[in-house]
Amino acid sequence: MEHSSLEEHILHLEKQLMSYDYKELDEHLAYDFLEFGSSGNTYSKKAQLDAVRNIATTSSIRFTVTDFNIKLLAPDVLFATYRTFRQTIVNLHYEVPFGN
Repeated sequence: MEHSSLEEHILHLEKQLMSYDYKELDEHLAYDFLEFGSSGNTYSKKAQLDAVRNIATTSSIRFTVTDFNIKLLAPDVLFATYRTFRQTIVNLHYEVPFGN
């Protein structure tokens, strides 16, 4: 696969996982998955799945991805790096009182 096509494919897969859908994460993350967060903390598959259980279903989380880059480390291994900016979308309902 050409580098630009591979990069687009990996970006698409990464964005799928940002939906925080338990089933998607469980299906696509390897049993020995390990993520290094910008805080320096590491997150295992179990930690990610546990976190998803605690997300409120009434709000949605959207991410903007920038500076996406991949580097091939071996024929079947790549390293993806990128920045994310999180926006939490909460549906608010306002009522304007009418009269007394």
